[in-house]
Amino acid sequence: MKTPLLIQRKKYNRMLNSLQAFWGLLAYMTDTENEKNILRFTLNSDKSKTYILNSANAKAFMKDLPEYFYGFGLGLYLPIPIRVLLFEYRNILFGVLISELDNPVDQIILKNEILVKRMIEIHKELVNLLRKELDLAMPKIW
Repeated sequence: MKTPLLIQRKKYNRMLNSLQAFWGLLAYMTDTENEKNILRFTLNSDKSKTYILNSANAKAFMKDLPEYFYGFGLGLYLPIPIRVLLFEYRNILFGVLISELDNPVDQIILKNEILVKRMIEIHKELVNLLRKELDLAMPKIW
């Protein structure tokens, strides 16, 4: 028979696993260059940025998200504010991919600055929320 304390411990560990695994999804959402990032930019001569969406990485994210969320069951343990932002990002991405279905190019230039700004904001908010959740989730030893 499991005691309530063991059940709580198991739930706590599952929540930590969920948050740690979520960190891996952030590699897709950053505009810092890496092999998975969706949003990239080039610096123009006037110091402005042109944002480019890597559709192959966007599709990989769209594939990995349900696997993380449903397949591994980690979405159950994801705090609601993080879940809301995650799916807002997913919906933005889905809209861009749908609007560019006929585009054979893997690199899509994003001209909607508001959309790009929101994608970047969501990433920053998710990083902050995740760090906050992990700090709160860590037991105080002393």
